[in-house]
Amino acid sequence: MHAELPVVSFLSAAFLFIIIPLHYARLSIAHLSILVWLAVGNIIQGVNAIVWTGNTEMRIPVWCDISTKVVLCINVVLPACIVCICRQLELLSSSREIPCPPRGARNRTILEIACCTALPVLYATLHSIVQDHRFTIVADFGCTPSILPSVPGIFLVWLPPLATCAIGFTYIGLVLAHYFRRRADFTQYLVTRTHLTNAHFMRLLVTSTLQLFLLLILAISSISSDVSGGLRPWISWASVHAKFLQVPRLATQTPQIVFAWWAIPVLSLISVISFAVSDAQAALEILEKRKAGRERSGSESWIDTSDLPRR
Repeated sequence: MHAELPVVSFLSAAFLFIIIPLHYARLSIAHLSILVWLAVGNIIQGVNAIVWTGNTEMRIPVWCDISTKVVLCINVVLPACIVCICRQLELLSSSREIPCPPRGARNRTILEIACCTALPVLYATLHSIVQDHRFTIVADFGCTPSILPSVPGIFLVWLPPLATCAIGFTYIGLVLAHYFRRRADFTQYLVTRTHLTNAHFMRLLVTSTLQLFLLLILAISSISSDVSGGLRPWISWASVHAKFLQVPRLATQTPQIVFAWWAIPVLSLISVISFAVSDAQAALEILEKRKAGRERSGSESWIDTSDLPRR
């Protein structure tokens, strides 16, 4: 029994839902999608942890059908959203001309909508090709996706997250190259290209790097766990789905299942800390401005009366 699982999940979701309305106006589609997908993932895992505490009973099958697809899509949609963020950071730090607002904003919006909504739909559809069972029920952890360990399974399910992480790290490498090339005057250069401060820029870069690194480890460990027992041949759609309605049940959890479960709360924690640091920096800037304003008003109200004529 893992009593901490639902507590961690619902606390993570609560913090994320607090952040979203506070920062909604200044969030890009990619930023907002990361928060929403993580919040939904935490809620799903929290419900699973409550319903399947200490049991592997067949309950709420429709919930399992939907939730396993959503949790699986998180593996690819999160790195895709991070790629969108890193792509923008790379453009801002480079010497290339930034597209004019109407056209540039439209293209960025189309790309982010495609990565954050259309890509997971396509990914979930491809998963159906190698989905040998409706889902698998694991004690204390609930429903998990079922994937046929095969070559098509690697290419259709596990390769896309790996490829997306690789693209993200490529952009991060380019950002670091631009930064070290202009390290002496990077802050001044950034002011001429964006409203982001140097601290905000670096916070986004560090947050994206940490989350992308964790997602890369998750993708590699998932492949290793999937192929550890050997690969099975993908003969035909009928052969793969012959036992589709059978639901495997695991009374014990594998290390991979535990790691994949905790990855979502940890990713959520990274986002929460990132926004907390941002809010703290903004609060300090406001306090410093108010302090400077009081000092100016105090100096202006002081008048030297030593040279005034005496009566």
